[in-house]
Amino acid sequence: MNKQELLLNILSKKNTRISYLEKDFYNFFIYYFQKHIKYPKLAPFHKDWCKTAQDWLNMYVEWHRESAKTTILWMAYEIWCICYQKRNFICNLCYDKDKAKSFNKLIAQELIHNVLLLQDFWVLYSKKSSAYNEEDLSEKWINEFVTTNYIKVKAFWMWEAIRWEVFNSKTKWNVRPSLIFLDDIDNNKNTKNINIIKADMDFLNWEVIGWLDKNYGQIIWLWNIIRKDWRNPRKREEIRNNPNWKLYSNFIYWEAGNTTWPIQWERYVETEKESINNQISLDSIRMEEWSNFNQNWLWIPLIKWQSIIKEEWIRYTREDIKFDYIQIWVDPAFSLKTWSDAIWIVVTGFKKINETIYKYGIYCKKLEWTQKDEDIAEKIIESLYNKYWVARILVEKNNWWEIFWRLLQKKWLSVEIVNATKDKLSRFKEHEWDLMRWQIFFYPECSELVNEMLDFTWDDWWQDNLVDAFVHSLQEYNQKEFYFSIS
Repeated sequence: MNKQELLLNILSKKNTRISYLEKDFYNFFIYYFQKHIKYPKLAPFHKDWCKTAQDWLNMYVEWHRESAKTTILWMAYEIWCICYQKRNFICNLCYDKDKAKSFNKLIAQELIHNVLLLQDFWVLYSKKSSAYNEEDLSEKWINEFVTTNYIKVKAFWMWEAIRWEVFNSKTKWNVRPSLIFLDDIDNNKNTKNINIIKADMDFLNWEVIGWLDKNYGQIIWLWNIIRKDWRNPRKREEIRNNPNWKLYSNFIYWEAGNTTWPIQWERYVETEKESINNQISLDSIRMEEWSNFNQNWLWIPLIKWQSIIKEEWIRYTREDIKFDYIQIWVDPAFSLKTWSDAIWIVVTGFKKINETIYKYGIYCKKLEWTQKDEDIAEKIIESLYNKYWVARILVEKNNWWEIFWRLLQKKWLSVEIVNATKDKLSRFKEHEWDLMRWQIFFYPECSELVNEMLDFTWDDWWQDNLVDAFVHSLQEYNQKEFYFSIS
């Protein structure tokens, strides 16, 4: 009987399985969390993660998305500690408390609905006696709970101190937190002020990490890259030479597109056409709305004052194209004050070739001073509407949208109102990959727009109204096709 056959024999019997997996977190994860494993097989680093966690070392893991770090090192490891009572008081800490509380609910759901766990460990989370009582999970979030084997799990957020937190159970008294998970400590909104970052780091070191159980305390710190100077990399440099910590850093690409781990390439392919079984195409990740490919996959952080668009991505054209349709974006900025923003107008054309939709910045204009008079602005937009045979006009919903909307509708123009639901940077980076692949072109009349794009950074004060107007104008029209020329 070889090792694999011996292991399968051990896992086939409940008593030997429970006893063996207490000493083998790696196979505990594989057995009880089979439905969560999307890889064709696990990578060597997955096994190393499990061994390090089981050895009670503190872990700092900066790894690319879709690498299963949260599934293995947060959810599965926390549940392993609960099942075998390895830790008596567990803390889940995120920058936002609702995120931490939602993770508590995720743990509770897994304890209730994972059939394999229920078969071996019975009911570990329940306010009542029934394992499948949905009322147990009626809350949107769970702030804290105590398992049926007396393990406390509590959610914390930044600036909520763990100091003085103790747990008194039926088996032990005055138990300090002994396991802390940290995730989502950095995001695009909280990493701009270095004074806040320093204050947060002092808080984490003194009020959180410093209050761990001195004999059994363990920290699991997970993150994705956001910017170059923020909480996570500061912690990395602080613990780099600390023997009580193990650091992991990896991402899917090295320079020039060489992959780091062959096992990862079994999980990822370049295009949708190559994708089979559970493989994920990098094209889909680049184009997916919430993915930031450069930050999370190419390991290129956003740095203060750093421009986002490179000059080699910009492509000009003078072709007389028969567009499928053309639309205008208008950002109205009328005001009763002595000053206000300009009115921004961008004309954009769309052309589908094979399965790819190409987008063209045709014309842009900034209305200032007397041009901002309602009647003058309306006449300028109407002339553009007729000149380019426009399919629709998109108007941003702001303080003056209704007046402007009614003015245009009186001229029997096709007008739609659009809400801005995301910040400028998020909207802009959704189209970054299209620029990189030369699927967005510009006519010479958009030179002012191009110059502003090349200067665009993530800083809030930067001049970016024209860029924002252009990004809005890239919203695709999903109704019937139009065939008009700009000539």
